[in-house]
Amino acid sequence: MRRTRLSENAKPELPYYVPHRSNDDDWNNCAGEVCPVCHQEVTQLIPVGLSGKRKLCKECLERKRRLIEHKRRLLDLRRSAALAGVKELRLIS
Repeated sequence: MRRTRLSENAKPELPYYVPHRSNDDDWNNCAGEVCPVCHQEVTQLIPVGLSGKRKLCKECLERKRRLIEHKRRLLDLRRSAALAGVKELRLIS
């Protein structure tokens, strides 16, 4: 039995590439991606998170960013109110 070396394996031939000029009809007929959150057809999905498996459109990503920012402001207000209450209790007692 003869062993074959990696250098002896034939390389697959790539097909000849012929560039194709796109026109407006090609762009209008091409299908876009569908956002998994809003189910709208968009041209680009942006990966979210560390793994990048979840993807959102720009509008959903902006909506999510504003929601996170709003929640952070609410938490800051609650913390400041709680600190003010603690300081008030220290002054009274």
